[in-house]
Amino acid sequence: MWCGVVSCRAVLWCDVVPCADAFTAIHSDEAIARLAKLSRTATVPADDEHTAGDVIAFRQFRAQLVKEGWWKRNPLYELWFIVMVWALVGFGTYLAVYTNQRLLAIAVIGLAMQQSGWTGHDYQHGRGTFCWWVGHATAGFINGFSPVWWSGKHNTHHVFPNFHGTDEDIANDPIFHLWIPEKDKDHWIRKYQAWYFLPVCAFLYVSWRLQSFQTAKARVSNKY
Repeated sequence: MWCGVVSCRAVLWCDVVPCADAFTAIHSDEAIARLAKLSRTATVPADDEHTAGDVIAFRQFRAQLVKEGWWKRNPLYELWFIVMVWALVGFGTYLAVYTNQRLLAIAVIGLAMQQSGWTGHDYQHGRGTFCWWVGHATAGFINGFSPVWWSGKHNTHHVFPNFHGTDEDIANDPIFHLWIPEKDKDHWIRKYQAWYFLPVCAFLYVSWRLQSFQTAKARVSNKY
């Protein structure tokens, strides 16, 4: 089940890295309830000498935030962001189709896509049916990103941030190197990346759509 939420390669790390907190954080209450019905094996108590002190401190801090109400959602605040994205899409489309304000249309639609990306990001991180629909409608419908592709890649980033070889969000070589690579894996273009960083970033949406399409195609092929 977890391979649909993070990359399957990341799941293998759970043999050496505790994953219970990460699993709980990125699954809905419904999923946790379903998990509770499964048969269990012998486990180590959550807060014994085998649990790192910083993990225990984080659990206590999270419980404190929940108690103080930081987990309570504000419907009006969320509605504002959702309506804002779709209003920008509608206004930008109107400008492009019914007026000669093409440059303004490009700017408005570009802002809509940017806001849609972050709104989709937040709701794909969210849990439950409402978050699922909003995340798919914004990042999926407006920007053409596959939520399945994104979730597997980006949730892995949060569970194993900056783990070389596991975190796909930092695997951008040979175009971008975020660290000095080993000699046999270095590339001559690396010394110029400070110069081409911004121009290449302009094509990120193209790359993400291609990867989304590849994921969707693979899922259809596997299904049939």
